Amino acid sequence: MLKLFIILLLSVVSYTLSNSFKENLSDFSKCKHNYSSAEAGYKDFFNVLSTNKEEKERVLNLHFYVKTTKDAHILLVSSKFAVDGHNQSVYEIVIGANNNTQSIIRKKIKVDEKITVNTKNYVTEKEFRSFWIHANKYGVISVGLGGAEEAFMVWQDLNPLSIKKFSFGSYINTTAQWYFNCPTEARGELNEENTNTTLVCVLIFLFSGYATNAKFYHNITDFAKCKIYYSRSGSVYKDFFELNEEPQNGSLLDFHFSVMSPSDAHILLAPSSNLQKGDPVYEIVIGAGGNTFCDIRRMQKSGVKATVRVKGLLTALDPQSFWIHISEDGVIEVGKEGEELAFLSWIDPDPLPLKVFSFSTWPGIEAKWFFDCPREKNGTENSKMIEKPLTPLEKLRQDLLFYYDPYVRPVKNATTITTVGLKLGTNIVTLNEYKSVLQYSGTISLTWHDEKLHWNTSEYGDINTLHIFRREIWIPELFLFNAIAENGELLEDTMLTVNSTGHVKWITTININSWCSPDDLGRWPRDEHQCDIVLGFFNEFQNLQLAFNANESTFNCPYSSRWAILEVESFSNRGWQNSSVRNLNNFDPPGLTLHLKLRRTSNSYTIILFTPFFIVAVSLLTTFWVSPFGYLKLSLACLPLVVSSVVLLTLGILIPTHSQQVPNLVLLYSYSLVAIMLCIVIETFVINISRNQQSCALPHFVTKILLSVFLKMFLCLPAVKYGNLNDSLKSKESHQTMWIFLGVVIDRVAFFVYLGFVVYALCVTY
Repeated sequence: MLKLFIILLLSVVSYTLSNSFKENLSDFSKCKHNYSSAEAGYKDFFNVLSTNKEEKERVLNLHFYVKTTKDAHILLVSSKFAVDGHNQSVYEIVIGANNNTQSIIRKKIKVDEKITVNTKNYVTEKEFRSFWIHANKYGVISVGLGGAEEAFMVWQDLNPLSIKKFSFGSYINTTAQWYFNCPTEARGELNEENTNTTLVCVLIFLFSGYATNAKFYHNITDFAKCKIYYSRSGSVYKDFFELNEEPQNGSLLDFHFSVMSPSDAHILLAPSSNLQKGDPVYEIVIGAGGNTFCDIRRMQKSGVKATVRVKGLLTALDPQSFWIHISEDGVIEVGKEGEELAFLSWIDPDPLPLKVFSFSTWPGIEAKWFFDCPREKNGTENSKMIEKPLTPLEKLRQDLLFYYDPYVRPVKNATTITTVGLKLGTNIVTLNEYKSVLQYSGTISLTWHDEKLHWNTSEYGDINTLHIFRREIWIPELFLFNAIAENGELLEDTMLTVNSTGHVKWITTININSWCSPDDLGRWPRDEHQCDIVLGFFNEFQNLQLAFNANESTFNCPYSSRWAILEVESFSNRGWQNSSVRNLNNFDPPGLTLHLKLRRTSNSYTIILFTPFFIVAVSLLTTFWVSPFGYLKLSLACLPLVVSSVVLLTLGILIPTHSQQVPNLVLLYSYSLVAIMLCIVIETFVINISRNQQSCALPHFVTKILLSVFLKMFLCLPAVKYGNLNDSLKSKESHQTMWIFLGVVIDRVAFFVYLGFVVYALCVTY
């Protein structure tokens, strides 16, 4: 009687819901309408409406109604221009394809089918049928009926397109009517009143199930008593465990587990641990597609038999508990712990004899599994890992690293000090003057003793040395205290070498980018600078001791560079000097400070920038020996002016502007410009007094000075008699001759003065 009452009650509720569904379907006045035919193709395009705030990961939420005999086509594109050619990537969804027997998702128009499901008579020309299409940012596309929450067709695109517009179409000799963008109250979905009715129905049904001794599990998992397994293999099932339970009460498997993962928890149930590609197995994936749907597969990574769209089942913060139930007649059910009803199920007509299980995840995802937990009900407990035949090296790695925690310092006594030896080998050093950054590249050797990595070589095939990855064991975290970036990788990820006594040696490359301000640019491009590199330990420095080996460290750059290391001073602090007496108040953390003295080695700058100065100097000095009656005298004076100006502009580009001191080379060319301008003034005066007829003669005492023997010898003047300086000047007046001779004396004096300046400038600059 109770069961008849429940069935009658469910029938009444279903009738009420169906009437409500029909009433909602009848109101299309608030919906948009579209008409499609094969001749018109995809003619009209509509913008995708934005989703609700609580559906941030969903990029498409399309609800529509269609009335057609077959082949209802929906096109999802990034723009309407994407349908210009069949080679463009789009999403084409066909409901009622192949004479209303199948539904298809394609990546291109009419070709490139990705998934096909059997959907007989899903569309009809007699009435409007409701459907929905959802797509999320992970590329998961789901298609379902309007009154159902579960999708009948799901496919994930690993390279998803940006969906901005959609359109409707039909097949040959077929037309269709469409209604879409309907308000929520006009859709064929459950409104709030329907939802309340459904809730009452479900509560009554659950109560009746409890009254008839239905099976219900409470989530009473005690994780402290569970076995723990970590999967980091990336879609590879590495370790297998035996299923030790016998079938009971028609149940082939009753498996309970918990998992902590952001997404993609893979469980493999198989007849054997020796599996080949294509072997029949059960692969259950929870939280696939970015934690948006779940699968049951008949083979690894393929053969999907059942899919359900369930969002947010997994989390990386808390363990989520699930159960898997497989009956002897092939019914596979997957549900959440504490819930009786499964959220994913499938019937296998030929069930497999299951013997082992394994865990895995998607590449790049790490999961923590809990299994073999004590339960009130019978379940899978005390499962054993299947022992594989291991080589001595594999057995050694398993014995040493299986329970090794790389985040704990490998000492038996927490007060033990770990001494870390350090050696450096320099490859190349570069100083960026514009950014004030020192770039140091070389090799580093770190050595320490690991008390957890000891073994007897005779038990492992006389293996004395083991190569281990960086993340597998504890390593000291070396830190650059004057780094320009906080999270930059200082050491490259290379293998470590461990011997049987626990001595660990890590030789890897080191790349340092530290601050170094090149303030002293006075001798540029032969400048020298002081730069510091400050290394130390960031974590657990109070339990570490640094031992820098300066004698075996090298600082000679074997590769060509613009900079050379002249001197290196190292100051290392070991940390605790006395391990028996420790006072944190007087503790100086272990570290290493390197003072590097660098000098620029680019000789090309010297040649390129100093050669123009020789041209300037020779031109200026030659100007004073050229006759004032030719055109060459002023030309030689103007040439250095052009050269010096070009060099100064070049120096303004090459030399950093933040230096506190002006480089000598800049001062050299700046003062050269002043000297050139003064030279032009002097030569203009000499030419003027030599070429123009002067109306008066020089004073007599000036003439005597000009004709003195001392001045003649000192200035290398020509032998001149008063009134007879040159044969060509005999016809001129005698006083004009002395004016010309005065110009010669001025040139000679200027020559020796400029020669002294040139010598002084070269000495100071070099």
